[in-house]
Amino acid sequence: MFQMTTIIGALILGFAGYIIGRKLTADKKKSAVIGIIVFFIMIAVKALFLSN
Repeated sequence: MFQMTTIIGALILGFAGYIIGRKLTADKKKSAVIGIIVFFIMIAVKALFLSN
């Protein structure tokens, strides 16, 4: 369903969301949640494009 590059790209953007969350919140738990949300949003966007 997904190519490996899609998963790797979503992981990289999720990690970037984690880093930005660390800069904004200075809380590991909140920044991890931000990174996970970014990861799932990227997967959802890719799934929407694949369904069309």
